[in-house]
Amino acid sequence: MTTAPGAVDRREVTCVALTFGAGAGGRCARLPDALKEERVPATFFLPGRRHIERCPEPVRRTAGEGHEVADRTWTHHRPTEPEPDGTREELERTTEETARLTGRRPAPMRPPRGRTDDTLHRVGREPGLSEVLRSATAKDRATTGSATARRRPSPASSPDRRGGAACT
Repeated sequence: MTTAPGAVDRREVTCVALTFGAGAGGRCARLPDALKEERVPATFFLPGRRHIERCPEPVRRTAGEGHEVADRTWTHHRPTEPEPDGTREELERTTEETARLTGRRPAPMRPPRGRTDDTLHRVGREPGLSEVLRSATAKDRATTGSATARRRPSPASSPDRRGGAACT
């Protein structure tokens, strides 16, 4: 297993990233085509059960085209609520299944809803994951148009714990 080609140290490089909740399949199925056309590399933070297990082909395509597939926990539940062993299982299962499916172990991890704490931070480092938090959110879950998302950016609930630029 290898890490993603062209991976960067986000503590050294300022980066900007967008998160699409539906991943590279479903409503965002055209996203990989647009990225490929524009030659833009991306990182997809995918919940394991929803993407790795249920729709592996878009995930394989995403990784095969050189994009990074990152850990977003297995079930997308709040990772700060289970005991450390539950948090560890959420992260490790996603990491292992992503590696099995794509041939690459994820390096970054983004906790669902940006919820983090010292336990998640510590447990996430065990398999070599780097915690990445958002710096803004459009809170567009209940909308269907991009105009609403552009009008409503808001600050994140917590800072990037690594001290570098937040990439989401």
